[in-house]
Amino acid sequence: MLLIDSHAHLTDKSFAEDLAEVLDRAAFAGVERIVTVAESLDDSRAVQALVRAEEMLAATAGVHPHRADSWSDQTAAAIAALAGAGSIVAVGETGLDYHYNFSTRENQQRAFREQIALAKSFGLPLVVHCREAHADLAAILGEHLPLPAGGVVHCFSGTADDARRFLDMGLYLGIGGPVTFRKADRLRQIVAEILPRDRLLLETDAPYLAPEPMRGRRNEPAYVARAAERIAQILRLAVSPSEVAAASRHNAMRLFRLGPDIPPSSIAYRLRNALYINLTNRCTNDCIFCARTHECSLAGYDLRLPREPSAGEVIAAIAENLGIPIVGESHPTANVAEVVFCGYGEPTLRLPTLLRVGRWLKSRRIRRIRLNTNGHGSVVHGRSIVRELASVVDAVSVSLNAGNAADYARLCRPAEARFHFEAVGQFIAEAKTAIAEVAASAVACPGVDMDACRRFAEETLGVRFRPRAYVGR
Repeated sequence: MLLIDSHAHLTDKSFAEDLAEVLDRAAFAGVERIVTVAESLDDSRAVQALVRAEEMLAATAGVHPHRADSWSDQTAAAIAALAGAGSIVAVGETGLDYHYNFSTRENQQRAFREQIALAKSFGLPLVVHCREAHADLAAILGEHLPLPAGGVVHCFSGTADDARRFLDMGLYLGIGGPVTFRKADRLRQIVAEILPRDRLLLETDAPYLAPEPMRGRRNEPAYVARAAERIAQILRLAVSPSEVAAASRHNAMRLFRLGPDIPPSSIAYRLRNALYINLTNRCTNDCIFCARTHECSLAGYDLRLPREPSAGEVIAAIAENLGIPIVGESHPTANVAEVVFCGYGEPTLRLPTLLRVGRWLKSRRIRRIRLNTNGHGSVVHGRSIVRELASVVDAVSVSLNAGNAADYARLCRPAEARFHFEAVGQFIAEAKTAIAEVAASAVACPGVDMDACRRFAEETLGVRFRPRAYVGR
């Protein structure tokens, strides 16, 4: 089952040492996306930086009620700038907290009102925190109705009447680890009797509020499935955990505008005895023989991606195609000879996702993993990526398509001058030192000197040459 963790604090210092492993565990548990929630202006900026580096994350910007004493016109302007740039999916975490009162109630209410106004002005949803302040929270929200983009009262902890009031305002309720706690009977009753499935969001609030039986440890997004499992039990088997997860995922996609669904067959598709993975439709070349610019279909598969899939979505698509579990006991897969990162685009543009999916494939003991690339990955990322690739792929096939720099520029039409013929040759030479099997290929189309390509591959670079058939436009 695919899951979205709709609320986590991944910039928390408790994740500083092992965030990459935390995100691997999340993806390997079927978590497709994580909404990474900010607590202050500085944290909003940190969240932005994190989301730029990690493709499975989405960002919010806002000031938590604990930090409301720091709210200022300058803070409001900075958050407005982030919203205006289109780099966030929601405003928050904002709201009221009368339990700790780390900020004055007056400042909490002011910051909350102004963040509601910001969200409305940019058409963004709200991520709302409330603890022991439900009456005041409802009153302030009521002043600003309607809320066209909606929002979520995360980690809902109120009464049944509070739940009804927020639902009547069009808000979602976030449910996480507390639903599994031994003394959370009131929350479980609300989930069972009041909360409609189309207003449910699953969350972790990581690193806080780990579910049973992990309670007392650091929470992390991989544990979001525990809430889905407990809610399915609460509903007395009327639905399965996968149905709970699917409902929450649909709600999160809609609320945070995370994009349309992608058919699994557009991500993972079979050709002969191999499974091909389509990570992107973007490319650093515009080769004269490539069909990508006018058609994105192959052997009956529609490979045009309405957005780029997360690692969790790719893993789920592979698991479905191969008929293996995302989690659980690993075993070799007999019905496919290899898995190939290829698709209608340059896969190394999605390097973090490629590596994360590759690590999952290794954990499933897939017998052979190959990368088809144009050899620009190291230039794209500003460093040699060969050793990183070698950790997850067994073979690399590089699209050479020319025997010299002039032919390469004419035939492959690189998007930028830095994506030149010599860079491809350097990538192949480096790959040969780290990866067991490296080949160079060329498409046998009019204008390509196949003999020159073969000589350059075999005699200059010392790798196997593989001719590829040309399918005319």
